[in-house]
Amino acid sequence: MMRLTFKKQRGLSLVEFMIAGVIGLILILGLTQIFVSNRQAFDTTAASADVQETGRMAVEILAKGVRNADYWGCVDNNNVFNNLDNTALGYDEDTLGFGSGLDGADDNTDASDGIVDGTDFIFIRGTRGSSDIQIDEPMPNSSAVLDVTTANDLAVGDVVAVSNCQGGDIFQITALPSGDKLQHNTGATLFPGNGKNSGTCSGGGGGSNCLSQLYDKGASVLVPYSERYFIGTGVSGEPALFMRRGILGGASVGSGQTIELVEGVEDMQILYGEDTSGDGTVSAYRAASAVGDMNDVLSVRASLLVRSRQLNVLDSPQVLTFNGAAVDGSDRRLRRVYTMTSTIRNRM
Repeated sequence: MMRLTFKKQRGLSLVEFMIAGVIGLILILGLTQIFVSNRQAFDTTAASADVQETGRMAVEILAKGVRNADYWGCVDNNNVFNNLDNTALGYDEDTLGFGSGLDGADDNTDASDGIVDGTDFIFIRGTRGSSDIQIDEPMPNSSAVLDVTTANDLAVGDVVAVSNCQGGDIFQITALPSGDKLQHNTGATLFPGNGKNSGTCSGGGGGSNCLSQLYDKGASVLVPYSERYFIGTGVSGEPALFMRRGILGGASVGSGQTIELVEGVEDMQILYGEDTSGDGTVSAYRAASAVGDMNDVLSVRASLLVRSRQLNVLDSPQVLTFNGAAVDGSDRRLRRVYTMTSTIRNRM
């Protein structure tokens, strides 16, 4: 009877070891490729979501600001008289002027203002309030004291506006006499103070404390605001949409507070829809420098260039044109352009 004998395996030959090594290397390279591809897809998806969220928020903020601009109660800005003293030292026309509910500038070139060069910025002004504070008693003359329904939310130094359907006045509260009253004396006790009126007042009274008219019961007391939206450099070093809010109350009246709103907005270009024919429709969209009269602007069109926070998201530089020029995509960030058009509802 034949017996079969088997030799025991005493190790791997060099050939077998090399074959196993090659197979293992192929597997590792395959897994690495899958990992890299998944990571690239994840980064691209995250960057896309980031850009979309940034663009949506920035557009929403600007659209809301434009939509609510130039509100002065039931009267337009042309009939609102600014009583603030524009001769006061340090008076800032941008913050305290209220000459127009809307203003802007093209292609910033001032390297010292914190605004990215080459970008546009826009001023939005108006008043806010729900008419909760109203004139409580008709003004018998143009005295410096107004009777109101409540003064609980107001303080000495606050800049306010009183408005009816014939006109309005902007002034600074200089005192709050007892009995829910607002006082608006002239003089230099506060900055900027009041003092633009002179001459004989309607209904009698001292000329230096005149308002532009006598206000009857029911006239609204509103809170003015002044905001500038622009592109600056955020705390992280990334470009961002900013708002500079004029301070119109407290100890810092006339100064501004700069607030970073949305990170990742690289550029902003703005066109203004001007009604040149007076028919209540937009005749053409123009840059700020080409607008004849900002008071004739009915809508605003803003284009935003938004970029991802992450570098090297894309496999190759993105080809993109913004404002008629090619965008440098050598950092391989993901970029998108968002455009919004919003009407100024208080002018329609």
